[in-house]
This record gives sequence, structure tokens and C-alpha cells, in this order.
Amino acid sequence: QVGGSRAQETATVRLQPQFSVWLRPTDADNGAFAVKLAMQLTEDLVAEGLSQEEFEATREYLLMRMKTWAQQPGRRLAFAVEAEALDLPDQLQELPASIAALELAQVNGALQAWIRPQDLRLVAVTGDGLALVTSLTEDLPTPIVYRGVEPEPEQAKMDQEIASKRLAIDSWNIVPAEGIFR
Repeated sequence: QVGGSRAQETATVRLQPQFSVWLRPTDADNGAFAVKLAMQLTEDLVAEGLSQEEFEATREYLLMRMKTWAQQPGRRLAFAVEAEALDLPDQLQELPASIAALELAQVNGALQAWIRPQDLRLVAVTGDGLALVTSLTEDLPTPIVYRGVEPEPEQAKMDQEIASKRLAIDSWNIVPAEGIFR
């Protein structure tokens, strides 16, 4: 995806659908907790699915968001070229009706069929990669650090459960920032 743009990149043939979870930047004290929380929320999404209210809100958002995808003629052309290259229907023409016709059970079924939290890949930008990997893979609690506020007891209990979670990371690689763009 092109940096600084909220628009879907066009003229990029995708060989498989993309599912990604983005975390906002956080300080190092809360980095491991944020990753564990994102994994827990992804696992919950797959296990429990969307509620009817979440489904309706998401569908409404997508239908409105799609209108921004093709505001310029070049973007409309890129979507049409991509569809022709892949021998697929043009998203701009077909997707609104398909989204409108979706039902909650179809979406929840697709979540369970296609999203596998245990197979997700993690990419993190941090000042100390080894410390992050260690905090995620070893049996060390990574409590959230609140600044100037105390969580409600129920929230504190949930936070403690997430902080004690250990991620099953099979392999990892740390790439120094100095060499990443060479």
C-alpha cells in the first residue's frame, strides 16, 4: 500500500485476499500488550463472529467507503484493468450489490473459514526487537501501563488475562533499520 494514502492501491494484482490488523503506534511499555490484545481480539472475532449490529454498521461503512475508491478517472480505469487481467467482475460495478445482499451468517462463516489467527505474520517496528520477541514468546506477563487513569475492576481483570497470554510464534527475524531500504 502506498504510504500516506487511505485509498486502496489500484493496478496491483493480488494473488490472495489480504487480511491485516493494524495497531496504532504505542510506547515500548505497552507494545507487547497491544500485540497480545490484537491477537486476542482477532481470535475472538473468528470464534464469535460479528453481532447483527456490528454487521450492519460494517456493511453501511463499506458501502459508503466504496464511493471514495473511484473518484478519479484513472482509479476507475485501474479497477477495470485489474478486473480484466484477473478475469473477474469489476469491483466498482459488482461489489455494492454483493455487499448489500450479504447476510450475517455468510460473513461469520467466511471469518471462520478464511482467517486463521495462528497463521498470522507479525511485523513490528521497534527500538528493541529482541525484547519484544522475548516478551511475546516467554511466560512473562506484559501488563498494560496506564498513565493517569485507573481501569475499572472488570477491565483490569481482562487486561491481566491478556498480559499473561503467551503467543505461539514459531520463528522470528529481526532486521536492523539501517539495512532495510538497501
